Amino acid sequence: MLELISQNYWWPHMSQFMGEYCKACNVCLQTKVQHCKLTGELHPLPDPENQWDVISVDFITELPELHGYDMVMVVVNLTGKHGHLIPTHTTVTVLGSA
Repeated sequence: MLELISQNYWWPHMSQFMGEYCKACNVCLQTKVQHCKLTGELHPLPDPENQWDVISVDFITELPELHGYDMVMVVVNLTGKHGHLIPTHTTVTVLGSA
């Protein structure tokens, strides 16, 4: 692009301007060749054999304090989608949440 434009135009710091323009241009970003290794085929994860083999843990924070607790730890069984809500404090540590 710089070569084509420089055949008819010139201004100071033209190459720097073209580089910044191409970094922000949606068309340039979509048509640019990716120089990374392809990821290959995607395969689904195997199903867990037992309940509670795979869980997700999330924290709901910035809640009003109730009975001394101000945060809820949500533990969900990903196999059966059963969940437990555990009241806790925002100062809980990794050891305390385990």
